[in-house]
Amino acid sequence: MSGRALAGLIAIACVACASPVGPPLVVPLDRNEWGGYTLLVYDDSGLVTAARSAQWQPGTASDELIAFPERQELEVGWTGGACSHRPTLKVTGDSSALRLTVGNPNDPQPLPFLPIACPAVGVPLRVALSLSEPVAQNAVGIEVVY
Repeated sequence: MSGRALAGLIAIACVACASPVGPPLVVPLDRNEWGGYTLLVYDDSGLVTAARSAQWQPGTASDELIAFPERQELEVGWTGGACSHRPTLKVTGDSSALRLTVGNPNDPQPLPFLPIACPAVGVPLRVALSLSEPVAQNAVGIEVVY
């Protein structure tokens, strides 16, 4: 067997053994003056059972995560972009150390043939996650990637 064929077999074996990434949970968020947003939730923890749009409260921090262990819920708030309507949320870890990463993709140029850019407007977004186990506030962290 040639080295190239062996390398190909090893690559196929690695892909077959890798943990499968399931389809995302698709969560429509509340519409605002910039239109509708859809959050794609990728849960590698296995804790997320459901998600729904949550109401943004004036005076709350822009990148915020609040745990409600008694309800087995998390509320996640972040600032999105005016033209970036499909942010992602990746959930990793377990109930003793849960990590959430919100990805705000770059705002696309909606009309590439015109010399206009997307307005640099921060849009407050919020989602509530239902969990299969309670998670304490000190056991969860958030990172927002702009």
